Amino acid sequence: MMRNNGTLGIGAIDEWVFWKFNDEQRLAMPLNDLLLGYTSDDKLVLVKFENEQLMFNSLPIGDKAEMFEAVITALNKEQNAVMAYQNMLEPLVERDLTINDAFRVDLLKVLSPAQHVRLEKLLIEKAITENDPTFWSYAVHQLSSHDSDEFETFRGKILEHTVSLLQEDLSKENINEYLDIVNEFDIDGKYTTLKLECMLNLDRVTEAKMLAYKELPEAEREEFLTKQEQKEKELRLKIEQAIDKGEDIFEDNPQYVYTYLTGGLLPAEYAVTVGQSVEYVDGIISKMEHGTQIINRYQFTLNELAAKNHRFNYFAEINHEELPTEGSWAKINKFILGYDTIELQRKIDYGIAKVDEVKSYVRQYEEVRLEDEQLAEDQRKWREQMNKALKENYTTFYMKMLDPVKAEYIHKKLMIIYLGDELEGNDIEDLDRYVAKVSAKNDDLLNELVKDKYAKSPLVRGEFERAEDFDKRVADRIEELKNEFQGRLSLEENHLDNKISKLDAADKLATREMQQLMSDDRVAKLNVLLFMDQLKNT
Repeated sequence: MMRNNGTLGIGAIDEWVFWKFNDEQRLAMPLNDLLLGYTSDDKLVLVKFENEQLMFNSLPIGDKAEMFEAVITALNKEQNAVMAYQNMLEPLVERDLTINDAFRVDLLKVLSPAQHVRLEKLLIEKAITENDPTFWSYAVHQLSSHDSDEFETFRGKILEHTVSLLQEDLSKENINEYLDIVNEFDIDGKYTTLKLECMLNLDRVTEAKMLAYKELPEAEREEFLTKQEQKEKELRLKIEQAIDKGEDIFEDNPQYVYTYLTGGLLPAEYAVTVGQSVEYVDGIISKMEHGTQIINRYQFTLNELAAKNHRFNYFAEINHEELPTEGSWAKINKFILGYDTIELQRKIDYGIAKVDEVKSYVRQYEEVRLEDEQLAEDQRKWREQMNKALKENYTTFYMKMLDPVKAEYIHKKLMIIYLGDELEGNDIEDLDRYVAKVSAKNDDLLNELVKDKYAKSPLVRGEFERAEDFDKRVADRIEELKNEFQGRLSLEENHLDNKISKLDAADKLATREMQQLMSDDRVAKLNVLLFMDQLKNT
C-alpha cells in the first residue's frame, strides 16, 4: 500500500488510486480502471464504453506520466483482470469505429494481440478508403509487429497506397516518413526507382548508393553510381571555391557539410593543410567541430590541424581556454583610483591633504598595482601553456604524418558511414560488434534470437529457491522464447537476409570509394605538401 502525505502528487491503496496536481482538483478512481487508460503528455486518457457510448476522458496528471505508465504496465500482468477487461472491450473492438476512435482505443495496453490486429487493419482500410494518412505510419508498423502473417495479406495494398501518397505535394518530413515505409516493406524491389528518386531529393545520398547496389541490375547500378560520384565531385569543387572566396556556403546549405567532409580522403584535412585564407581554414575547421563523420587518413585532431596552421588564437578557442583579462572590479578600482589621484593632487596643491587620505590612496594604488602584476603573470603563464600545447600538437601532427593510417581503417570508416543507424555508434568497435552479431545469427538464428531476448530480462534465482528448480525455470523460459520466435522465424530470416545484404553492399561500396580516394590527386598533393613542409621545418 502506498500513501502520499503531501498536498500534491499521487497515492494508492489496494483498490484505489488518487492524485492531486493542482489546488482545485483531487481525483480518485478504482485502481484496475487504469487498464482502460493511456498517458498523453500531462494527461491520463481514460476510455469509457457504457450503454453503447464511447467516451474519452482526459484527467490532469502533471509530470507523473512515467509513474502512471509503470502502474498500467504492472496491472497488465494481472491475468484475471486483463481478461475481464478484454472481454468487456470485445464489443467495442468489433464496431466500425472512426479512424480517430480506433487509434485511441488501440493505444490501450490491455487489449489482446488479436484485438490490436483488428483495430490496426481497420485503421489501414479506413486510411485508404477515406484517404486520411493521419495514423498511416502508426497502423502499418503496429500491424507489422503484432502479426506478420496478417501483415503480408495487406503488404501489397500498403505499398500501393504509400506510393500514391508519395506522388502528392508533401513536406520533407512526410516524404521521409512514407519513404521509410516503402523502403522497409518493398522486399521485392518493385519500387526501387521511386525510392532512389526520393532519397536523392532528400539528400539521403549514402542510403541511395546502398539501395542502388542492392537492388539495381549491374549495368544500371554502375551508371547510377558513376553519375552520383561525378555530381559529388562537382559539388565539392563548388564548396571549396566558395570557402576560398570567404563565402559561408554552409549557412544556406547545411547538408553540404556532410557531402564535403565525407567526400574525400580527407577533403577537410587537405583544405585545412593547404588553405591560404583565414576564411577557408575557419570554414572547414569549424564544421569539423560539430562531430561530422569524416574519413581522416592521418587521424589528425582539431588541435593538431590548428597547430599545423600556427593558429594560436583558434587553438585556444577550441580548447575553451580564454586569455585572462581584467575583471569588472579591477576596472572599477582603476576608475576610482584615477578619480582619487586627481582629487588628492588638488588637495596637495592647496595644502589641505590629510595624512590618512594619503595613506589610503597609497594602499589603493598598491592594490591596483598588485592586481596588474598578477594579471600580467596570469597572461604570461597562459601564453606559455598555450604555446607549449601548440608545440606538442605540432610535433604529433608530423609524427602522424610519417605513419598514415592503413587502408583497412579507411575501409571500415567508410562502411560505418554506409551502415549508419544500423550500428550502435560510429566507432570501429561498433562495426566489429555488428559484423560479429550478424555472423552469429547467420550460423544459428533461432538460438541467437533467444539469447538476445533472454539477456534483456533474465530470470533471477529466488533467495530460497533450489538450484535445480531455478535451472528448470530457466529451461522452461528458453523453450517458451523458442516457441515464440518459431512462429515468426521466416520474418526474422528476412530481417537477417536484409542485414547481410546491407553488409555486403557497404563492404563493396566502401572498397570502391576507398580505391577512388586513394587515387585522388589531392592525396598526392597532400603528401607532397606535408613532405615539403617537414623538410622546411627540420
